[in-house]
Amino acid sequence: MPRKMVAVGLVIIAAVVFIFYYPSLKVGFFADEYQFLERAASSPEQYARSIWDYPYFRPVQFILIGIEYFFFGSAPVAYHVVQILLHLANTLLLYALVSRVTQKWQLGFLSVLFYVIFPVYSPAVFWPAVADPLSTFFYLLAICFWVLYLQTQSEWYFVLTLAT
Repeated sequence: MPRKMVAVGLVIIAAVVFIFYYPSLKVGFFADEYQFLERAASSPEQYARSIWDYPYFRPVQFILIGIEYFFFGSAPVAYHVVQILLHLANTLLLYALVSRVTQKWQLGFLSVLFYVIFPVYSPAVFWPAVADPLSTFFYLLAICFWVLYLQTQSEWYFVLTLAT
């Protein structure tokens, strides 16, 4: 497949993601996001301890929220941009996975267009406190590394699969 077609496809995918999820930039915080922000605003030691006190054990999500709070404070637009970028990364990983497994970039392209516009997934992008996009990123990354390991038998990909 020509590299120019891949580049054009990736630009189209990115544009569709940003067009579909641009409205999330106008949504403020709601639900448990305030609780996450309150915890992030505490001292780093208290925040680190609060990871263990929360009813759901999601340390990577807490780390991401802590980093976001460090850089953006309580600006909701920035948190939504991060969610959109995570969704875009997931979309590109899915494209790479489907294209690699099927050996058909067109099928990968159509798959991710469906994934991007599928309305069931949109709350995960509109709601920064949801861990689904972050979890999906690591799931897809591990699966991509596993497929690369199976195709190349490179121990490096096997180690990366276990690390993710």
